[in-house]
Amino acid sequence: MPVPTPTDLGPYQATRLLTAGAQAAIWLADGPHGEVAVKVARGVENIPALKREIDILRQGISDGLVRLIDADLDNRWMAMERVRGLLIDQWAETRSDEEIVRVTGELLDILDALHSAGIVHGDIKPGNIMVDHDDRPRLLDLGVAVLSEERVSGFRGTLGYAAPEVLQGGTPTPRSDLYGLGAVLYRCLAQRDAFDAPDPAALTYLPMVSLPLPPSTWRPGLTRRLEHICLSMLSRDEARRPSSAARVRQLLDHALDGDPARWVLGMQDEREQLAQAVVGAADGESRVVCVYGPPGSGRRTLIAEASDAARRLGLNSVRLTDLSGLPKNSQPVLVVSRARQRRAAEVAKAFLIGKVPGLVLLHSERPMPGIGDAAIQLTPPPLGASDVARLARHMRVDPELAEEAWVRWAGHPSAVLGQLRAALPDFDRTDLSHLSSEARQILEHVRAEGEVDVVALAGHFRIDPHTLLDHCSSLLAEGHLQVTQGGGSLAPTLDPVMAATDPGDD
Repeated sequence: MPVPTPTDLGPYQATRLLTAGAQAAIWLADGPHGEVAVKVARGVENIPALKREIDILRQGISDGLVRLIDADLDNRWMAMERVRGLLIDQWAETRSDEEIVRVTGELLDILDALHSAGIVHGDIKPGNIMVDHDDRPRLLDLGVAVLSEERVSGFRGTLGYAAPEVLQGGTPTPRSDLYGLGAVLYRCLAQRDAFDAPDPAALTYLPMVSLPLPPSTWRPGLTRRLEHICLSMLSRDEARRPSSAARVRQLLDHALDGDPARWVLGMQDEREQLAQAVVGAADGESRVVCVYGPPGSGRRTLIAEASDAARRLGLNSVRLTDLSGLPKNSQPVLVVSRARQRRAAEVAKAFLIGKVPGLVLLHSERPMPGIGDAAIQLTPPPLGASDVARLARHMRVDPELAEEAWVRWAGHPSAVLGQLRAALPDFDRTDLSHLSSEARQILEHVRAEGEVDVVALAGHFRIDPHTLLDHCSSLLAEGHLQVTQGGGSLAPTLDPVMAATDPGDD
């Protein structure tokens, strides 16, 4: 329904509708102070909310809030400065991590000032944050702001940015604002929302039953610290978010220091299953997940991401052997174990039967049917064509080379990555830190012995030959080893780059 142009704005004349919501409409207008934005209450029932916003802006709490210029005596409208710029998610599309962190820090200063004044914004989202032409953030729209002594009921906010406690009808708190800003930060970094669903109705429950993928999934190179800050702000449990805007501001001072976050490609369905298992465990359920597949397929990556998420939700790490002594009413625990560890299947099954709260993650080469039907069995799929294309863009290698590696290694993650890594101009064959401990041990043995029969080598390490070759895939792809004797033996190579680009006898 069209919004009628207001004619009773005192000295201001509306010229163009900027936006219209359920409570108010904002018009561009001319008047004695030049061009302004005039917010007009839509119906008498929305005048109290506009009055509250007028009262808050009159306090001059922060320069980061829009400046109040004039207001109707009956609180039917208010005139504000016209802020020119871009909404923050649009602004962030071409900005660096450093710029996004700086603007986020300034937003935290604005929130800290509001919270110190006993005011919760209540609707932090990209549409309420403008970055002006001086690259300063401005926080808009206090229409659903809540005072510290108030208690409200019913949902008020925006799906996708509202905290779980707000989705459940609770009163917004300062930590609810931090959740919203965490979702904004995620959007700015990843260029997509933390929770993305084709049906908007799903956003009413997804934040309560799942977890967002780490933003480095979409923006490789983010530091671990920055990613951790963002995901901590998005914690389901209000008590596990940072204590205040000022505290997050302190953390951001060092957010760009340190190592990059683990970049995980693809496996979105499997990661979602693990996220739901983590959430269930945090809520006191008993969950066991067997992550199986060949070495180098991404098992460790999946388990590491799930473990990080579990710790952020407060699960305490314990050893597998400690599970038998845990009572049903214990705090949720996290156990990560190799499937071949003694009694692993037996203890995991007892964990489920005993309904001990927590999550057991088992790392296996094969499925483990013996742990019971309630356990989740999942395996990482091979990399897809789109995953490898993204990998090529990130590593800045020839897309045709990436596709060739993808075909040659049938999407095996560590092998594809190894071949692309070996093609880089600065590839250092002496740096083995990224290889698994098993791969390093195999390489050391072959270098010491020279050409080694595959079956004999598998016997030496007490594994079957297929598993041995899976461990060797990254060594072959990077050119540390070469296949000889028609595929029956392995030997060290003197030219790893040449071997990585020549399939040889394999």
